[in-house]
Amino acid sequence: MVAPQTYALKEALKEKSVDLPPRIELTAVPFFLQIDYYCGRSSLAMVLQAAGVDVKPEALVDQVFLPGRKGSLQVEMLAAARRHGLICLRGRAAGYRPPARARRRHARHRA
Repeated sequence: MVAPQTYALKEALKEKSVDLPPRIELTAVPFFLQIDYYCGRSSLAMVLQAAGVDVKPEALVDQVFLPGRKGSLQVEMLAAARRHGLICLRGRAAGYRPPARARRRHARHRA
């Protein structure tokens, strides 16, 4: 499955209707090194700090890391964001239409 943003970009590139810089630097998002099995805490710390929450990755280990899984699950990441006053929302890009498989699954659950 291709993300809608990727699909739109590929189409625009085919038509040569987009002018992209060769690289971009996201200066408003801090960077934390992602070491083995701890990418969840580092990624969450980057998002939280970009949203104005002063937190370091080390402070998130006990909140998101599951030693038995050697990583983090989505539920822990979402709960940790909430603990820091943020609510994660599932967004949808303009013009995005879920794949047919997802629409059928959603329709079955609503029935």
